[in-house]
Amino acid sequence: MAKPRRTQPTINSAAELLRAGMLEDAERECRTLLKRQRDPLVYRLLAKIAKLQGRLDDAIAYFRKAIDLKPDDPDFRFGLGKVYNLQGRFEDAIAEYDRALEHAAEHAGSLSGKAESLIRLGRFDDARALLEPIIRREADNGEIAATYALLLQDTGEHREAVTLIERHLADSSTPAGARRRLFFELGRSYGKLGDLEASFDAFRRANEIEMQPFEIIDVVRLFDRIMHVFSAERVARRPRSSVRSKLPVFIVGMPRSGSTLVEQILDAHPAVHGAGEVDDFYSLIHEAPREVRSRRLFPEIADELDRTTLDRLARRHLARLKQRDASAQRIVDKHLFNFQTLGFIEMLHPEARIIHCRRDPLSVCFSIYTLAMLPTAMPFSTNLRHLGQYYRQYERLMRHWRETLRAPMLEVPYEEVVADQETWSRTIVEFCDLPWDDACLRFHESGRKVATASFDQVRRPIYKTALKRYAGYEPFLEPLTEALGMTKE
Repeated sequence: MAKPRRTQPTINSAAELLRAGMLEDAERECRTLLKRQRDPLVYRLLAKIAKLQGRLDDAIAYFRKAIDLKPDDPDFRFGLGKVYNLQGRFEDAIAEYDRALEHAAEHAGSLSGKAESLIRLGRFDDARALLEPIIRREADNGEIAATYALLLQDTGEHREAVTLIERHLADSSTPAGARRRLFFELGRSYGKLGDLEASFDAFRRANEIEMQPFEIIDVVRLFDRIMHVFSAERVARRPRSSVRSKLPVFIVGMPRSGSTLVEQILDAHPAVHGAGEVDDFYSLIHEAPREVRSRRLFPEIADELDRTTLDRLARRHLARLKQRDASAQRIVDKHLFNFQTLGFIEMLHPEARIIHCRRDPLSVCFSIYTLAMLPTAMPFSTNLRHLGQYYRQYERLMRHWRETLRAPMLEVPYEEVVADQETWSRTIVEFCDLPWDDACLRFHESGRKVATASFDQVRRPIYKTALKRYAGYEPFLEPLTEALGMTKE
């Protein structure tokens, strides 16, 4: 998309840059606008930008500033609730949705968001009671319908879900974001009904709605730079922090690789806190250039960090982790894309444990394709060929880390964990240098809530139905299998 012509910044020009995907330019214009006047709409734009960049704590801070300036606006409360949902803070999200509904009782986004939070908490009856009257009088919109369809699938009412979804898809006024969600839910429903051709077509149409520009060469170049900066020779002579702590545990890998399962096993241990997909370490990397007053960014900034700076950054990171749970002996960071930053992790935390979750690549990629991921954060996720290409590059970078780093790293194959939960649970706990606790075998009884697409998994024992989730869809997956380099059987 062509870059919008630069003029005197206005809130409309900043919003246009945001829609064009030019997040840094949009943020720059917002900050210029705030120098003139504190405007809640500008803070909301900054919150949206931060959310798209994965800076959820910053997004919360911006929404709070917008609310301080205009506390009666339900849209700001709704926006804050959505970020809380992404963080897994479902009770906090419900509180914000309720405040929005106090000012606008029919605020559809808050009704849908509250129901989704209730579903994530396992309160299905409460979610149904909230939405069912709206559905019955056909006062629902696409977002409400998509959330209600999720409830129908939980009770096996897939035909009813299809009927509801298709009613809204036939309405040309249903906005694109809601249509995307509806198509994903339609794909799931048709899959449960055994109509895999209709199911795949729905997933394809869902992904086409917010398809993002993607060039694999950009990923190749980035990973080449990372591997150059962290070549074996340079890693061997590079300083490391003298702050030695086993508090951080990093779970890395591709989405849908079994990472939630591994985190749940660990979180069930009384000495462990599973923090989820937090951006603490990513934020630290972005802070590093300021520490040494350098304009060099990731990954090249690694060459300018001496031991004193590394010690300072490591202590800062540990302090942030301890704010999440001061009593835990291990805190798990499950930000999967930390697989790109393992070289930095070893520099700051030489004794930190790294757990690499692996799964059959076809299952990983197909599962990503069939879920409503955030396409701005994962632009490869909406196209099967791009998914396969990205997966190959992820494998290439992980091979490099295994050959280069000295940090303790455990490879955990999802299929083997499913086949032998106890052996692998004990291996994972032992790798984290902790005594065994039988609670790790009963993680589904912990009552813990997660914000990822695996939210329902945490309430059930390990199950085998997710193995080869692509089974039956193979006729539609040729672009993926070709990109993965898989030969036809």
